[in-house]
Order: sequence, then C-alpha cells, then structure tokens
Amino acid sequence: MLNDKRLKNAETYDEFLPPSHDHYVLYQHHYQRAVVSEEDKAFLNRFDGLYVAVLTEVWCGDSIAIIPVVKKWIEDKAHVHMRILQRDANLDIMDQYLTRGGRAIPKIIFFDSDFTEIGNWGPRPEQAQNIYELHRPKIETGEIDKATVHQKIRRFYAKDRGRSIIAEQKQLLETAAKE
Repeated sequence: MLNDKRLKNAETYDEFLPPSHDHYVLYQHHYQRAVVSEEDKAFLNRFDGLYVAVLTEVWCGDSIAIIPVVKKWIEDKAHVHMRILQRDANLDIMDQYLTRGGRAIPKIIFFDSDFTEIGNWGPRPEQAQNIYELHRPKIETGEIDKATVHQKIRRFYAKDRGRSIIAEQKQLLETAAKE
C-alpha cells in the first residue's frame, strides 16, 4: 500500500533518470519542448502541499513524453514533491490503479499535505488514448501494427507539447478541490 513513508523513500526524478541513462536524452527532449505557462505554474499555489506519486518504468514511451512535462510544471514549487516508483517493483501499489484491468503506465497519483489521495491520472491524455482506441480493433485483427499506432501517439505528443497533460491534471485537481 502506498503511504507517506513509502512515497518519501521513492526515487526523485534525478535518481530515476540520471544523465548517464540511455533514455535521458529522450526525456530531456520532451522537457525542453514542454509548454508550461505561468498560469499553469500559478495554479499549483492553491495547494498548501502536494505530493505527486508516479508509477512508471523508464522505458515506457508514454512516460518519456509525460513525466518531463510534469517535472517542468512543478519544478520550482517547493511545496510540490514528485517521487517515482518503479511499477514492476511496486505491483501491490500498481494493482490499486489498474486501467481496464491492466497495469498501464504512467499512473500519476496526487496527495494533499495530509497524504490524503486527491485523485489519479493516466496512463495518457484523453486525445492520445482516443488515437489508440480508434485503432484498437485493427490492432486486434492484425490490420495495423501497434508500432504504427504508437507512432501516431508520438506525433500527438510532439504537437501538443504537454498542454493536454497539464490541462487534464489541473482539471482533476480543480474538481477534487471543489468536493
């Protein structure tokens, strides 16, 4: 079970992805291209403290596009803390956040300063998921290969530059704050 001690002992972004890692350049590319407005950053000031738990694996294509955006969004906010948990080493936690019964990643879980869960998001923005769902029947029948669909999703991420990721996560946090 995910608790404050386990989250605080999880990896930081830099521990998860040191510059020597094979995927570092890909993550940096998405970080540099991410569009994060001052309004997006100011939004986080509504929270006294915020913990962001990310369930992922370093090789995940969606994570390569998403995690750097979240890092850029929260990085100058001392009251927002992101920690990364490797999915395969934390299956007990992952199994609490399944997507359609599967261990889809990344999964981002938000907690307030009292470590009460606010909500969770993932594994990808709705528009990217719609691309996958549009092609799912053809993948299942072999009419299109999964790599081709993933290429379409990568094109979406390249054009979107993180805007939908932040917008959806802000909406999640805003909705939870009203409850």
